[in-house]
Amino acid sequence: MDYKITNKAIDKLKYDLVREGLLNYNQLIDAIELSREEHTNLGQILIQNNIIKEELLLNFLEKKLQIPYVNLDDYTIDTKTTTLISYTEARKHKIIPLFTIEDTLTIAMADPLDLFTLNSLSIVSNYKVEPVICSEKTLLKTIEILYKETEAINEKESPQIKQQSKFNWQTELNEDNTDEVNIYKLVRAIIFQSVQEQASDIHFDPQKNAILIRFRIDGIMHNRGSLPILMSSNCVSRIKSAAGLNLKEETIPQQGRMEVTIGKDTLNTRVSTYPTNYGEKIVIKTFSKAPLINELGLEADQLETLKEALKKDSGIILATGPLGAGQTSTMYAALELINNEHKNIMTIESPIRYNIDNINQSQLNDSSNFDLKIALKSVLAQEPDVIYIDELNDKSDIELIIKFALAGQLILTSIDADNATGVLKRMLGLGVDKKIISAVINTIYNQKLIKKLCLDCKIPYKPDQETITKLNLPDNITYFKAQGCKKCNNTGYRERTGIFELLPIDNEIIEAIFQNIPEEELTSLLKSRGYKTLSETAIDKVKNGITSIEEITRLLRL
Repeated sequence: MDYKITNKAIDKLKYDLVREGLLNYNQLIDAIELSREEHTNLGQILIQNNIIKEELLLNFLEKKLQIPYVNLDDYTIDTKTTTLISYTEARKHKIIPLFTIEDTLTIAMADPLDLFTLNSLSIVSNYKVEPVICSEKTLLKTIEILYKETEAINEKESPQIKQQSKFNWQTELNEDNTDEVNIYKLVRAIIFQSVQEQASDIHFDPQKNAILIRFRIDGIMHNRGSLPILMSSNCVSRIKSAAGLNLKEETIPQQGRMEVTIGKDTLNTRVSTYPTNYGEKIVIKTFSKAPLINELGLEADQLETLKEALKKDSGIILATGPLGAGQTSTMYAALELINNEHKNIMTIESPIRYNIDNINQSQLNDSSNFDLKIALKSVLAQEPDVIYIDELNDKSDIELIIKFALAGQLILTSIDADNATGVLKRMLGLGVDKKIISAVINTIYNQKLIKKLCLDCKIPYKPDQETITKLNLPDNITYFKAQGCKKCNNTGYRERTGIFELLPIDNEIIEAIFQNIPEEELTSLLKSRGYKTLSETAIDKVKNGITSIEEITRLLRL
């Protein structure tokens, strides 16, 4: 019998078995050696050699993985749910649908870590899927009994699990016919899993003997397996073709975009290639839909300040912050807010992240000589009311958008600087007149993304007095820290939110920056206008239980 669950989980948790007294160290070492000799997974060796009973092992995994264990012999199954999956697929993937509650389907699995089967079943059933652990032997016996009783053995009565959501290359590789693997389905499966795990980007990293697959989730990279090197060429070609890139060009970086349909949703992606010593590295950055402005993480007064800046018919709204910190999402949310039939909104992007109805979006293309300077010089002829520009590169770009703002256009764009005051310092350093800055700048914001504590597993605790004093925190409120559960991949965090500093603009502030007054005096002046630093907005999120002290310390190096 193939105890597949232990192949993925026990290898990581094997020493925990010793720590919890379920077997001794010598037994574990002997089992590991035997599994290598017989080319069998460790869990199967432990069970078949009576080193540990299957039920005891399942209870152990239930505790460690936080996935419930059920004994199917003592369980009454809702036979109506068997129509959600065929008999053949139930046996193949070792799963049984147990019951549904509202939009959630609970299934018993021999391998609840098989994300591809979970994802596939979610697609074909239109349910959110929650797994529970069960004995494989009992599960297979129950499948035979259950499907015969319900006459569900007829394949036509239920949908098939789609192969696109499973890494078929593992089976195909064993048969030495890797060339026949459906690359299209394979790539879609990887993208679909990244969506399920809420990854922001997917990395295909070529190595000497394999292509590593990695997801960036909440800003952190995670390994998600590998593809055999024999598939490298076909996989890269498939992605480049879908993104409209030059298949013959392998020695210079390229960028493009593609759309992927997942169920009823269309996913926009940005694809970039980069030559390495083992071949082209590919990154697919995914964008589902533009966020709403009240979902970004802005505090109430910051949100009001930004909305007031957007109400103006002309002027410039400038963003800054590190790469991947969410400035583009904030700009899209701002465009969505002011988007209506009475405005002609134009964009100059590289590339387009989201498609927005009623907005004229353009993508720069260096190969056809449609670059930023040509776009900026041509866009005014389109009589725009609002112009969004990805990023300004130099003094000439800044001078052009100032002319646009003075001519009556509202400009949304970003510029590279360390913080919000750094934007003003850079503009002043480039020789822009301080009176013009005061006249055209509506607001400047700096932004970073901070991880949110998982709502399902965060736990209250009391920080030590040194930390409370250092961060000037109140000691009469409840603080929370990360713990980890199955819903957050045991990280303790789920999703990210923005922290912002919005710079008030007036003559006195510009003059103070121009005169390069001491940082303490500048901060005091800014705070008299209601300004909050990134650290202060981050600490507010700690106080409200949204994030942890550890996270803001990591991000802001406090």
